Amino acid sequence: GVAMFLMIFNVGFRLLRWALIVRGYDREVSGAQLGRIGAIGYMAIDILPARLGELVRPLLLNRAGVPLGACVASIVLERLLDVAALAGLLFAVLAFGDLPALEVSLFGRTVDLAREGRIALLTLMVLLGVPVLVVPLAGERGLRFAARILRRLPRRLAKIAFNLLRSFMEGLKRMGRPAAVAGSLLTAAVWVVNVGVLWCLASSQSVDLSAWEATVVTIVVSLCLLVPSPAGGLGVFEAGGVAGLLLYGVDPDRAAAFAVTLHAVHVGMISLPGLVALPYEGLRFSQLWSFRRPEG
Repeated sequence: GVAMFLMIFNVGFRLLRWALIVRGYDREVSGAQLGRIGAIGYMAIDILPARLGELVRPLLLNRAGVPLGACVASIVLERLLDVAALAGLLFAVLAFGDLPALEVSLFGRTVDLAREGRIALLTLMVLLGVPVLVVPLAGERGLRFAARILRRLPRRLAKIAFNLLRSFMEGLKRMGRPAAVAGSLLTAAVWVVNVGVLWCLASSQSVDLSAWEATVVTIVVSLCLLVPSPAGGLGVFEAGGVAGLLLYGVDPDRAAAFAVTLHAVHVGMISLPGLVALPYEGLRFSQLWSFRRPEG
């Protein structure tokens, strides 16, 4: 019950954050309509395969009169904020969390990845993360500096990275400083609540996890969901949950039961607001599968 209650807050935080982002591009759409479109879009992400549900919010927002480019940019900025939050969680786990012992033989010596591996990853994250944080603060000067650094990468990869960075900076600029700060805090709240949901469900099934261990499992599940998956992430979500719990010696059968329950809570509580919002936008559930701009 607590996990389901927390998921309601998770959905609310996500809707508020996306509304703040969209308002940076267009202030004409009402908050109520943004909430309905966002709820339908998040439901579509959970029920359509290969994250094709990401197309739903831009199409519905475009129907409401927002330019399609701005619609897509709002989704890109939202995802970049999530990636930044996931990187922050990983950094916190590496710096402060208790990782399971993992010893491997490397070049004739035994290496404990939980200790030596985390030091290497922390160093790498600091070396890469500090410039990434400084570039947005430096504005156009930072963007020019990033362009010079990215030239060392293959051309196609450098172009993608530069466009993402420019979209991120443009989106934050459009939001304005107060809204950008609020959006960052809401992003942190979304991920803290995600960890809380997982920890509550683990406790309800007598799976003994600390807060840090629950954070590690959350990261594993999130990384698995980056892989294109069937509708609802079916199978991929469960594989991530099982893999995360196996790191801490949880019985495979219990881990599988937990992963199925966690997935059901996520899909159920995210889909419920979307189902309620569908008729208010003049849509039927079957239209989510057509991938075309609704008539109107």
